[in-house]
Amino acid sequence: MSFDPTEKKGFLLAVRVLVLGLILSQAMATLHVYLSNLDLFDKSSQIMAAGYVSVPNAKTVHLLEQFSPAFFGGIFFTLTIGSFLSLAAFSYAWIWCRFCLQKHGYLIPGLVLWVACLWLVNSHGIQMMASAYFLVLPPGVFFATVHRMEKNPQPIDPRHLAIHVVPLILLAALGFHQVDKGLFIHFRDHVLLSNPVGIAINDFYYRYTLYPAETFKPFDQKLIRTCTFSRMAYGVYEQKLENILVRHDCLPVAGKRADVGLSARKNDLILSFQGKEVVKADRRSFLTDPSKTLKDYSRETDAFGFFRAFTFFSLLIGLPITIYILVHGCVHYGFSRLMSRYFASILASGFCLAAGIAILVMLQGGRTGVEEKDVAGLLLSDDQVERTLAIRRVIELKQDIMAFPISEAHMESSFIPERYWLAAALGQSRNRKARDYLSRLAEDPQVNVRCKAFEALGKTKNKVFIPLIFDKLAKSGHVYEQLYAYKALRDLGWIQSK
Repeated sequence: MSFDPTEKKGFLLAVRVLVLGLILSQAMATLHVYLSNLDLFDKSSQIMAAGYVSVPNAKTVHLLEQFSPAFFGGIFFTLTIGSFLSLAAFSYAWIWCRFCLQKHGYLIPGLVLWVACLWLVNSHGIQMMASAYFLVLPPGVFFATVHRMEKNPQPIDPRHLAIHVVPLILLAALGFHQVDKGLFIHFRDHVLLSNPVGIAINDFYYRYTLYPAETFKPFDQKLIRTCTFSRMAYGVYEQKLENILVRHDCLPVAGKRADVGLSARKNDLILSFQGKEVVKADRRSFLTDPSKTLKDYSRETDAFGFFRAFTFFSLLIGLPITIYILVHGCVHYGFSRLMSRYFASILASGFCLAAGIAILVMLQGGRTGVEEKDVAGLLLSDDQVERTLAIRRVIELKQDIMAFPISEAHMESSFIPERYWLAAALGQSRNRKARDYLSRLAEDPQVNVRCKAFEALGKTKNKVFIPLIFDKLAKSGHVYEQLYAYKALRDLGWIQSK
């Protein structure tokens, strides 16, 4: 990822080329999410026209036709798949120019990998928008890098290379052991939600990332699915089938476009996608247990498995390196106004290394273990982080949080993760006061806390909360909150009806 400082301002060239890749990616991602949002708008409109509850709800569905949700949602793809492809193309171009002397034979491995990615993206059918990232970004960034490289660059100074590479290697080594299934939760709790800037980033993420996620969700991960009936005799069987599908959040709607089309052929039920037969099942068996057939249908129609995996991989690799390069470039530019570029590079690399270590220390702080015997004492601590760790320990032990000294200090804590995990812990309690606390947390000003409160209310299995949550679902202007409210209603046994 490094450039010798003699090459057109060195490391700043990496920044310029990377920014070009991000701009190209943002343009494609905005269009990608916008087209998906229009499909979701049509789907939601069909659901509401059929008399069902939709997510997004009637209050927010119009936002799907606007530019801003698509643009801000597209940032997710820009900072994941866009950043990784840009970095990969930039690195390959630099190596090709620096070490391979621009000999065409050394392009073959890159071309093979590029074609393989395109094939995997389209292996379950042509996916134009998903393919666009691979078709545009690698060639665009590659040729931009080659064009800006000096024809006869001076030999690489190992010191300059080490200045840029060593901090990245150190941070990767220090952070590797923290990569686990709890990584993103720890990052949210102890890095983002611990300061005003991080809270703003967190709120932005949860307001807009559901839109890009909708572009590649398989059938079985969609919150609400739609279906249409064709070539099917009306009668008792069809009514039973409709009831079964509604209980599985697959709602019959009018129109030609739906997530699944159903038709009958003798004793078989045919599940089709865009007019193409996908799965066949015995009608009686489907009425008894539709789950297996619906899972088979989801697996057969999932065209975005590779794209999802590549995006997640890019999130882990591409995003951190992109942030490092952009921050390094900005800091380097500032210091280079005051001193030589060599010393500016040293200070910029040192700054990025220190910032990275600080983040890793914050992450490690959230992994501190709490002994069972210390829980009660820590819940009374003046340290909000210690109280939060104690609450999480109560959840792990599956104990009743109301058996401990819970007070207004916990309910009104300024540390958002404490209120969040308190909501989760209260969901394990059968104490009446715990339910009162949850009702209050469902009104919390922070969206993550409200969502966790809804989830916890759903786990109580107490149907008395259905009117409260349904009212929140109808009035909420936040799609993420609507999603959790809907899931809570379903956990409480609520079923869609016209």
